[in-house]
Amino acid sequence: MSIKSSALGFTSATATGTGSSQNIAHNLGMIPGKVFVLMDSIDSKVYTLGTHTAKNVVLTVTNGATFKIWALPPDPEDGR
Repeated sequence: MSIKSSALGFTSATATGTGSSQNIAHNLGMIPGKVFVLMDSIDSKVYTLGTHTAKNVVLTVTNGATFKIWALPPDPEDGR
């Protein structure tokens, strides 16, 4: 999966859900402050966010559903 990551955040290439927990590497080097899941279709597709790490966004997406991830670094004013 190709990705684009910078100090401003991370955007994944289009990925496909498996119905099981997936790890999407974000290369931020820290736990994201905010994570957005951009579904390609809203036809009763479901996602659940897991506990993110300094390396991966963790989520479960309906099998066959396509999506992208947008992860932002923590806001320095949040005290993280």
